[in-house]
Amino acid sequence: MKGFTPEDLKTIIEIKNVTANIEETFKNLNNITKKSSQLTAEVKDEFKKLNKGASKFVEIQTEAAKSSSATAKAIKEQTTQQNVVKTLNIQIDNLYNRALTATGQQSKILLKQADTLSVARDSAQSLASSYGDLAKSSSEIDNNTVFFSSLSEFVKDIPGLRKLSGPFEAAAKASRETVLSNAAAVAKSGNLAKTQNVAVAGLKAGFKGLGPIVTKALGPLALLQMAADAIKFVFDAMVAGSKATARMSNNMLVSRDAARELYKTTIPGVVGQFNQLSTAAGGVSVTIGAYEKALSNINNELGLQLNLTEDFGTQTALNVGEVAKMTENFGYSAKASKELFFESAKTGKPLEQINKDIFGAVGGLAAATGIVPDFAKLLDEAAGVTGNLKANFGGSVERIAKATFQAKLLGLSLAQTEGISSNLLDFQSSIENEMAAELLLGKDLNLEKAREAALMGDTETLMKEISKQAGSQKDFLKLNIIQRQALAKAVGMEVNELADMFDKQAKMDALRKLNQQKINELKAAGLNIDDKNFDIQTASLQEIMVAAKAASKSEAEIREILGDQIYLRKQEEDATQKFNKALAQAKDIFTRLVDGGALDKLADILAGITESALFQGFAEEGEAKRLAKIASTESSQEGRTPEQKILDEQKIKAAEAALKSTEEATGTSDALNVGMAALSMALAGGLVAGPAGFVGGLILGGGMAMSGNRAKQKKADKDLAAAQALIDPKDAEDMDDFILRPGKRPLKFNKDDLLIGGTSLGKGGNSDDEVVTLLKELIGAVKQGGDVYIDGAKAGRSLALATSKMG
Repeated sequence: MKGFTPEDLKTIIEIKNVTANIEETFKNLNNITKKSSQLTAEVKDEFKKLNKGASKFVEIQTEAAKSSSATAKAIKEQTTQQNVVKTLNIQIDNLYNRALTATGQQSKILLKQADTLSVARDSAQSLASSYGDLAKSSSEIDNNTVFFSSLSEFVKDIPGLRKLSGPFEAAAKASRETVLSNAAAVAKSGNLAKTQNVAVAGLKAGFKGLGPIVTKALGPLALLQMAADAIKFVFDAMVAGSKATARMSNNMLVSRDAARELYKTTIPGVVGQFNQLSTAAGGVSVTIGAYEKALSNINNELGLQLNLTEDFGTQTALNVGEVAKMTENFGYSAKASKELFFESAKTGKPLEQINKDIFGAVGGLAAATGIVPDFAKLLDEAAGVTGNLKANFGGSVERIAKATFQAKLLGLSLAQTEGISSNLLDFQSSIENEMAAELLLGKDLNLEKAREAALMGDTETLMKEISKQAGSQKDFLKLNIIQRQALAKAVGMEVNELADMFDKQAKMDALRKLNQQKINELKAAGLNIDDKNFDIQTASLQEIMVAAKAASKSEAEIREILGDQIYLRKQEEDATQKFNKALAQAKDIFTRLVDGGALDKLADILAGITESALFQGFAEEGEAKRLAKIASTESSQEGRTPEQKILDEQKIKAAEAALKSTEEATGTSDALNVGMAALSMALAGGLVAGPAGFVGGLILGGGMAMSGNRAKQKKADKDLAAAQALIDPKDAEDMDDFILRPGKRPLKFNKDDLLIGGTSLGKGGNSDDEVVTLLKELIGAVKQGGDVYIDGAKAGRSLALATSKMG
């Protein structure tokens, strides 16, 4: 495979040797030019990168045979060497241009330096190509062995299954080595028919190496632990799904069922549609997690609770996907993304097109000047523009971004223009300041257009006029302090602001000058975008612009071409990013298969359990403890009569009986038995049938354990009622009736029974005897039959006395 052959290694060794010779030769030439006080090209860093890149090749090549991580490293090194090529090209052009204006020996030395650097540039280009071949070959191996490497990464996030990560990595290594070995054999034999068997051989090798490693790494106990942890992983996924649906329900003011539908079906569907459109156009996909984050960020920035996925049409839903891409790939802030999203909503233009328009407008300036901005920072700065300044641009983020970049090229910022505009609109002072500056400078200034632009809110024209009237840094440096202050005041600035503006302008002008030289060379090379040999994907922005103009493309067409290219290039991902994204997408799918609905059902079940007989008796147990405390306190009091002591013993026994029965019915040990039974059945069900089995097992186990608890609870209720009536009869009217006898358990009757209570019943010498006598006569008369006559006054008086609390 290309990138792994002995010829590749031979090429790298030659590059190292040649680089060392070139570096020594260039040092000697530099020493000669220094003696003649001539400036020399500074390329120490480039030689260092070239040497370092050559030295690392063997290391990365070795790693590529074992691990997928080498692919990203090879791509990174390829980019580094390509940048070395670009830098050396600039230095070479500079040396050739200087040689044209130099004479004699000096000209020859400059040409010799240019030739020497040309060899170094070719070496860097060769090294970049070698790394490119290595990355490509490593990527091919990645594709053939991704099964094991992806499994290794996936199980790392599952507690208990992490032990499998090592075996999967080992399997991936064995698979890679087999793929590489077989590919080399195929290349040597030239038998292309065997090429398709390379991947199959790698897969077989991976599985062959996997078995013994797993057996060695895991024993029976570890397997059981893994099973339990796997269930926990499923349960955690259920928790994540439940939290996500609850969050959506709260944030978008939709029902729980609607939120679950969003989470499980709608959002994955929209993301799938967005990814299909994006990848078909050569772009990248976004994860469901990134989409949900974008959805939340937009609402947070707007301070609203909008269901942007469903309530505002398909294009709005897809725009949220574009926001996810802008955040993940373009590096835009939430604030910048929100502004662009809202601009899309206002104009009806798709957010993707707005991004391309911005890239095209700013990219045109970048190609013309050679100065490419950090688009993320530029858009963040543009999104921060508010108030009247924002109104000057019609609220268009595209226009603000373009003006922000133009301001940087002029050494200004948009914020400064507000102060300049305010000063110029004080017409009387502005005109006086202009006249004073003309007097001190001895030249005419014309700030009429600048004042007109300030009045009309034309910020772009204002910046250009200020730069034009202020002059150049060279002129500014010739002025004395008073003249500089007068000039600054005339153009509406502070003198330090004006000095900084000139300093920034000078730097930008130097870069633009170098860029113009490059553009002239590109024009001379005859580039044409319509030429079939023109590779637009690898071309620089300058090359695209020159080639497009050569093909007579209009300015609008050039902006569109540049916008499309920058849009695609901002989405570039290395192999590691692609792999991680694919892994995240797999996890997204899994999480939504085990959604929060199952957990919601489980929560309902648990709520039912807590309201059942298992938990309802905890209050009764507390009441039994309270009664026991009252009985104990009363019995410990001094001066208790024998009768009271007997009653105290009865109360204590009643309290102990109530406490024992309530503890049996609702105590911790019983609850733990139920919980363990439920959990055991849940684990067993989960192993067999996944999430559904987990829930079913929990119900079955809990139900079985609770079935024997009801009888205990019924007995506890009766014992507690008796203790309450005896110890603290404040609710006696609600309890069953009872009879107490010394040394005996309370006898209970139904509430509707009529009971007559008293003391010394059956003994003579008091009114109770009359009651007993009358009752005996009544019973005898009833048995004999016939009529019974009772002295009503006596019987009534006796009953009243017997039942009176006064005795």
